[in-house]
Amino acid sequence: MHHYGVPFSPMVFLPFMGAVIAMKSHPKDAWQDAVIAFGGPVFGTLGAAGVAVGAQMTDSQLLYALADFGFMINMFNMMPIGDMDGGRIAGALSPYAGVVGLGMGGGLIYAGAISNPLFYLIMLAGGWSTFQRFYDPAGHRPANYYRITQTQRWTLGAGYFGLLGAIATGMSFNSLNKKSPEEIQRYQELSFDEREF
Repeated sequence: MHHYGVPFSPMVFLPFMGAVIAMKSHPKDAWQDAVIAFGGPVFGTLGAAGVAVGAQMTDSQLLYALADFGFMINMFNMMPIGDMDGGRIAGALSPYAGVVGLGMGGGLIYAGAISNPLFYLIMLAGGWSTFQRFYDPAGHRPANYYRITQTQRWTLGAGYFGLLGAIATGMSFNSLNKKSPEEIQRYQELSFDEREF
């Protein structure tokens, strides 16, 4: 935001969710907005990867769990819903990305995979911002905001799906040595002689 000259608020940390920095005005176009949106999940994924490396080096189940949470929260943030980072990136690619994101979120709610009231608020806000993408009589966005070049679209698409792949790969590698709570409990119940080192 500083690079593009977009004024912003101080960082506010949300427990178990991450941090939020509000933009006080819109960037010039969807390209700038998407590039700004990459900041959170890219650095969040690098942080989770660093914790995963620490887990590998120390064989700490706590670090494996923290890395897993880090990867998971960044994967969640990449969902193409509303003003979440993934919504801003995918929204620059296509106006229908928000519709897909709302369908994904609705499916998760219907399946009972997510029942957090905060997610319901995210879905409501995502529904409103998706509606505004198709019908914005008040002109909340500058004219030609979504008119970006084909090269920019391809770059954003490659970055979006590349980051999703990197997060999924990190989760997969992290799960190789991560133990479930039941496995940890069984291991602790073994006598010293029965444990494998």
